[in-house]
Amino acid sequence: MVRLVTGLDGLPLALELAAARLRTRSLAELAGGLSDRFRLLTTGSRAAPPRHRTLRAVIAWSWDLLGEDERTVAERVSVLPGGVTAESAAAVCAGTRVPPDGIPDLLAALTDKSMLHLAPEAGRYRMLETLREYGIERLADRDAVRDLAARHLAGLVAREELLRGPGQLAALRVLRAEYDNALAALRHLCDAGDATAAVKLAMDLSWYWHVLGRHAEAAYWQGRPSPFRAAGTRWSATAPRRSTCCTASTPAPR
Repeated sequence: MVRLVTGLDGLPLALELAAARLRTRSLAELAGGLSDRFRLLTTGSRAAPPRHRTLRAVIAWSWDLLGEDERTVAERVSVLPGGVTAESAAAVCAGTRVPPDGIPDLLAALTDKSMLHLAPEAGRYRMLETLREYGIERLADRDAVRDLAARHLAGLVAREELLRGPGQLAALRVLRAEYDNALAALRHLCDAGDATAAVKLAMDLSWYWHVLGRHAEAAYWQGRPSPFRAAGTRWSATAPRRSTCCTASTPAPR
């Protein structure tokens, strides 16, 4: 039950649709099928309005109420699993009609409309996983947007690679907040086969892994067959040594 409620972000209508599915599926099956939530939650009350009968229809109805610029921002920031700031939103909206100086107001408007919510860190917003999945689905140019996000994160990590100097604590705060986004960028660069950019980002992250003792992450990324082995000499010579307790068979970190 906890897995189901958490996986559906506690959205009341999503939980109502899930409850309707209990007539034909077990609770464990529902919780295990949330990776394809829009296909799973397709049966609601026949007495309900059409927009309330499927999870996709619910989200689509709310999405259609957004203004054009709001939709553009919402769709593009959905590629950032670790949350969004005005800076990262401007980066992924590059090349669109959204004016950079209008980003803060658009993020505030999306928060007012419950598309985003404030994160504990100042100036940071998060999107519910259900909304984020829908936003990614709507993106026609998702690879291009992920390229923009990866470029921004690579620059940010390189800029904050100050863990050996007096700015260590400030850099750690920034990297902790952006860590999930940085891993998503690294994964995208690997999937895209961009060896140069992937190795550079991993090298910049290596000191973060080293300082915090995240040897499992270091071992996992060093053990990836591609693109790291294509540039293995540079990577091995630059990265901190992996812990003796870690091997390349370490499971992929979350």
